[in-house]
Amino acid sequence: MKKENSRECLNWRNSSPLFSSLSEKEVEFLTEGYIQVHFKKGETIRKQGTILDHVMYIGSGLAKQYIEEPGLNDIILTIIIPGKMVCSAGFFVNGLQYSTVAALTDTEISFFKSDHLKDLLHQNKDFFNVFMGEFTQTVLNHYQRLSLINRKQVPGRMADSLLYLSKEIYNCDEFSLDLNRLDLANLCGMSKDSVDKVLRDFQEEKLIQIKKNIFKILDEKALRNISKFG
Repeated sequence: MKKENSRECLNWRNSSPLFSSLSEKEVEFLTEGYIQVHFKKGETIRKQGTILDHVMYIGSGLAKQYIEEPGLNDIILTIIIPGKMVCSAGFFVNGLQYSTVAALTDTEISFFKSDHLKDLLHQNKDFFNVFMGEFTQTVLNHYQRLSLINRKQVPGRMADSLLYLSKEIYNCDEFSLDLNRLDLANLCGMSKDSVDKVLRDFQEEKLIQIKKNIFKILDEKALRNISKFG
């Protein structure tokens, strides 16, 4: 983990529509106490249950956001891609972090003071509308992920997760998977053994191709049917 506080690193303003409505004065206010941190793959960025004194913005790399339950498997809610603000529901309630965030790859994170962000949300209507739109969509995505785990069978969960990774995370039918098998199991809500079995079945059925950590979607239509009815 490496920290920087130079404002020369503030490439986030041009990479996200979230900040486009801020004036120069508002940017100066937001970046008071700003810190940029480089996390190595596998490092914990934010721990569940800690005080939410800063809000995170993903500048580069990939991270996973997940719920930890003692004695149970983790539940990965989402894979966070560059250009996204990471804000727990506790930001608006009690100032607590309700999930853990960890780096899946080497990742660059910008930290902004929560109090400064709240002040700007009160002062700037356009900023508030964009922020709440992104936050609400994130919450809905989390609900959908939990619903997926509860109502679909194992093949349906895997098909849905592979399509999610292909279309929303990597934007390609062929991608190098940055999740290990345990991460993939926690994303799908199943055991590692079940992951291995369903991946073998999908390969035998010519739905996907796997070479080491390179995944290729061969039959998207079939995967969508399995996701829908599985």
